[in-house]
Amino acid sequence: MPSISGTVLAAGMKILTLTTVACVPMPTMTPVALLVGFCLAMAAIAVGKLVVTGRREYVDIGTALVVAGITLLATFWVTLEESLLSPTERVLLVAVGSCLVAVGGVVIVRYWDQSATRRVVRE
Repeated sequence: MPSISGTVLAAGMKILTLTTVACVPMPTMTPVALLVGFCLAMAAIAVGKLVVTGRREYVDIGTALVVAGITLLATFWVTLEESLLSPTERVLLVAVGSCLVAVGGVVIVRYWDQSATRRVVRE
């Protein structure tokens, strides 16, 4: 940590000098595991809304797919940080997560203006 020291001159003025002691880099972001926990909570809410709601909209389905995909991609990030899975399993996480985000995005864009008129009927 930097420390400040001062030297008082005869005229009563003080000269400040800055001395640097070993600086430790501070973490710049929240731990990734907290991000995964947040994403899991959001995915549970999105999927729960689909399960509870009698009239589903395609935009809601696309949103649930995007949130689930982002959760998988955040989980991939944790596996990189903690070396939890094999490279093959990591590639599978990235592939499935990316596909879910892409398909969800397409569904959202496709049915964005029709969400009020077209609903998925629960059978």
